[in-house]
Amino acid sequence: MADHRRGGAAPIRSEPPFRADHVGSLLRPGRLLDARAAHAEGRIDAAGLRAVEDDAILEAIRMQEEVGLQSATDGEFRRASWHMDFIYALDGISRASDDMVVHFRNAEGGIDFTPAALKVDGKLGVGETIFGDDFAFVREHTKNVAKQTIPSPSMVHYRGGAAAIDPAVYGDSDAFWSDLVASYRDEVGRLAGLGCTVKVSLAARDLAGRSGGPNYDLETLRYIRDQEEADGELLYLMSAELVSGPEPEFGRWYQPVELARIATVAIAPRPRYPPNVNFLAVLTAEGGRFIYLNSVVTMDISSSQIRERLKAGADPAELAREGAIPGPVADYIGRHPGLYGPRRDA
Repeated sequence: MADHRRGGAAPIRSEPPFRADHVGSLLRPGRLLDARAAHAEGRIDAAGLRAVEDDAILEAIRMQEEVGLQSATDGEFRRASWHMDFIYALDGISRASDDMVVHFRNAEGGIDFTPAALKVDGKLGVGETIFGDDFAFVREHTKNVAKQTIPSPSMVHYRGGAAAIDPAVYGDSDAFWSDLVASYRDEVGRLAGLGCTVKVSLAARDLAGRSGGPNYDLETLRYIRDQEEADGELLYLMSAELVSGPEPEFGRWYQPVELARIATVAIAPRPRYPPNVNFLAVLTAEGGRFIYLNSVVTMDISSSQIRERLKAGADPAELAREGAIPGPVADYIGRHPGLYGPRRDA
């Protein structure tokens, strides 16, 4: 295999993450800015504005394809703000007035800008897939991998902090963050149902499927490393319950120390499952690498427990109603009987 760091040609990736990419927002063309102004003044209707957006987006898609990018976005041309348009679309969030004014200066003079503000005045949720139609438009009109950009959950809190949250709706921050995370899980699941998925290490999964016998995560990590599909450090996310107790389950895995040498094991906290520090100290002394994630919003149920319930015959729709899994995930499981255990109609 060529050493790409010494002048060898880097292979072209067929799946994301790609070696060349962009965040998503592109400079708005003049005709689009004019159409937005005309719409704001009532000179064209929403359909007229969308027609101009469609035309500008098609041109942006062609540009991304022509310069050699393997992904494509709509340039966020339908948004006034790359993040606030998404945030305002969440259930339970309303626009708020903000008296703060930011002054910008350039060679042509000054510009006053009032940042967008919000208030959380209802229970957070996703009533309708946010940007769903926008993503579908890009996917229909590009040969590239269609990409959708959304702001992180922290942006929702950043814009107003605790002062923007109605205490009558969320009396404590834990309930707020729990509902916010559940909303994002729902939205991501909805986008995935539209085909907005990130396929990482697809060849490694195919290797696992063709192995003909037991497959170990260690072998998958070795494959990713040896095929140079990972451009940086490998991280392996693991629930704290696997390294908890007097005899942690991770100790019974296939070559756990070697796994922790190839990839840094990031331990996500779980309620009632404190890590066995002595066990981790022994593995660290043998060359294993571990980090503990302190700032993680946790749930009272793990993915392992969800799988066990499904194997025992739990209804995916009921798990969705409990908030344990997103609705689209429940629909997918329901359409594939036997995915996690015996067929429900057997």
